Amino acid sequence: PEKICCRFNPGGTFTLGETGEGFQVMDNPGDAKYGMTRQQIAEAYRILAAKMLFEDPASFGFVGVEPYPLMERGKTVEVSGSIESLVDFANQNGISYATLKGANLWLRDSCLTNKAGKTYEILIPRADR
Repeated sequence: PEKICCRFNPGGTFTLGETGEGFQVMDNPGDAKYGMTRQQIAEAYRILAAKMLFEDPASFGFVGVEPYPLMERGKTVEVSGSIESLVDFANQNGISYATLKGANLWLRDSCLTNKAGKTYEILIPRADR
């Protein structure tokens, strides 16, 4: 559809007429058939914004830019010892620390502790962009 409407249902008490006693519309907006709570409407707008962005990125200023460029494979380095500094390791292999971490999501720290002497394969992408 070209238009989508999200309706907020505040619930609670509303004052109608001159009496000032109020009129109970609905206590819990989450129980409403139509309308959303504040959390539901915020989530709906996040989903709609993401959907619109991926359907037409040019309308948001993303022209000629691939949102998720593929990382070129590069080489694999086998490591059977510890690495004290992954920053230095990345620099020695001609890439940045961020690129190293992005290619090897299993690396959780800034060093690689290997007390058991296991052999790990670390992916070194071709070059930073």
